[in-house]
Amino acid sequence: ASPDPPREKQMENLIAFFDNFLVSETPSPIESEITYYTFGSGNWTTTRVWPPSGFNDTDWYFDAGGLLSPAKPTVSDGSDRYKVDYTATTGDQNRWHTQMGGGDVIYPDRAKEDEKLLTYTSAPMKTDVVITGHPIVTLQIRSTHEDAALFVYLEAVAPDGRVTYITEGQLRAVSRKISSHKPPYHHYGPYRTFTREDAEKLAPGEVAELVFDLWATSVLIRKGHRIRVAIAGADAGNFARYPPTGEPTITVERNREITSKITLPMAKRT
Repeated sequence: ASPDPPREKQMENLIAFFDNFLVSETPSPIESEITYYTFGSGNWTTTRVWPPSGFNDTDWYFDAGGLLSPAKPTVSDGSDRYKVDYTATTGDQNRWHTQMGGGDVIYPDRAKEDEKLLTYTSAPMKTDVVITGHPIVTLQIRSTHEDAALFVYLEAVAPDGRVTYITEGQLRAVSRKISSHKPPYHHYGPYRTFTREDAEKLAPGEVAELVFDLWATSVLIRKGHRIRVAIAGADAGNFARYPPTGEPTITVERNREITSKITLPMAKRT
């Protein structure tokens, strides 16, 4: 399908922008705004604030039996063990390859790939809901090793079982320290310096908290569809392996004392 607006119009807008700021001696001021598309709805929306107004941060907790629940766990010792599968991948037509000169972004049905991952899935939605903004994930983990790469995918599960990729976030465990310094740029979610001075190895067997944002998104989840969080320790063909050697097992804590969750900016569709 042709893009909307067409490529020619996009180029006209681009040229007009640079003409205004690079050619004109008296550039006209512009008001910042974001125009975004909501997957599944066919709608474009323009906003001057981000995240847009009208969306409430809603916590969804990891619970027993792979359940993603709006209620906190009630058990005192719940956890899930996951042996990292280093064959897990998002393929070669993903958001990463397209930035390196690749073609279209195509994520196929991820149902089979999710079998390699640790997943938490909600009950079917009782009404249409829209998620718009930056999801934030909070992982309470124990590892058998001193480092790990955590990949968290937000997905939608259709009534027929088809799994659709929505967005993702990733964090190397040794870079988990959140900085108290003011970011040198506008930043949403926990800020990290990623310097060697702030690096901190995992203590095998001890709980570590990893809090990080997923890439911004806007998506319509229809009534009867489910929300899924899928956790991986690798994305083969796209990211380096951490730790470089070994067969690590990661334990995700999900109990009333130590909760793991994802916070989604949500609103019922009107």
